[in-house]
Amino acid sequence: MAMAYTTIAAIALCAFICLLIPISAKDYTVGDKSGWGQGFDYSQWTQGKTFVVGDSL
Repeated sequence: MAMAYTTIAAIALCAFICLLIPISAKDYTVGDKSGWGQGFDYSQWTQGKTFVVGDSL
Protein backbone atom coordinates (compact mmCIF):
# COMPACT_ATOMS: atom_id res chain seq x y z
CA MET A 1 0.00 0.00 0.00
CA ALA A 2 2.85 2.40 0.78
CA MET A 3 4.34 1.76 -2.65
CA ALA A 4 1.05 2.76 -4.28
CA TYR A 5 1.06 6.10 -2.43
CA THR A 6 4.69 6.67 -3.41
CA THR A 7 3.87 5.96 -7.06
CA ILE A 8 0.86 8.28 -7.00
CA ALA A 9 2.92 11.01 -5.33
CA ALA A 10 5.68 10.64 -7.95
CA ILE A 11 3.17 10.86 -10.81
CA ALA A 12 1.52 13.91 -9.24
CA LEU A 13 4.90 15.60 -8.82
CA CYS A 14 5.82 14.93 -12.45
CA ALA A 15 2.47 16.31 -13.62
CA PHE A 16 2.94 19.44 -11.49
CA ILE A 17 6.42 20.03 -12.91
CA CYS A 18 5.08 19.64 -16.46
CA LEU A 19 2.48 22.31 -15.71
CA LEU A 20 5.17 24.76 -14.59
CA ILE A 21 6.96 24.75 -17.96
CA PRO A 22 4.34 26.84 -19.84
CA ILE A 23 3.94 29.12 -16.84
CA SER A 24 7.62 30.04 -16.96
CA ALA A 25 7.55 30.91 -20.68
CA LYS A 26 7.94 34.58 -21.57
CA ASP A 27 6.61 36.75 -24.37
CA TYR A 28 9.14 39.07 -25.98
CA THR A 29 8.29 41.96 -28.27
CA VAL A 30 11.21 42.02 -30.67
CA GLY A 31 12.79 45.45 -30.60
CA ASP A 32 10.75 46.36 -27.50
CA LYS A 33 8.79 49.60 -28.11
CA SER A 34 10.51 50.22 -31.46
CA GLY A 35 9.29 46.93 -32.92
CA TRP A 36 10.60 45.40 -36.12
CA GLY A 37 12.31 47.72 -38.52
CA GLN A 38 15.42 48.57 -40.46
CA GLY A 39 18.32 50.17 -38.68
CA PHE A 40 17.55 48.55 -35.32
CA ASP A 41 20.43 46.80 -33.53
CA TYR A 42 18.91 43.40 -32.78
CA SER A 43 22.23 42.06 -31.49
CA GLN A 44 22.21 44.70 -28.78
CA TRP A 45 18.53 43.99 -28.04
CA THR A 46 19.27 40.31 -27.37
CA GLN A 47 22.05 41.08 -24.87
CA GLY A 48 20.96 40.22 -21.36
CA LYS A 49 18.10 38.04 -22.56
CA THR A 50 18.13 34.27 -22.30
CA PHE A 51 15.64 32.58 -24.59
CA VAL A 52 14.32 29.12 -23.75
CA VAL A 53 11.94 26.63 -25.31
CA GLY A 54 8.39 27.90 -24.90
CA ASP A 55 9.24 31.59 -25.19
CA SER A 56 7.36 33.61 -27.80
CA LEU A 57 8.97 36.24 -29.97
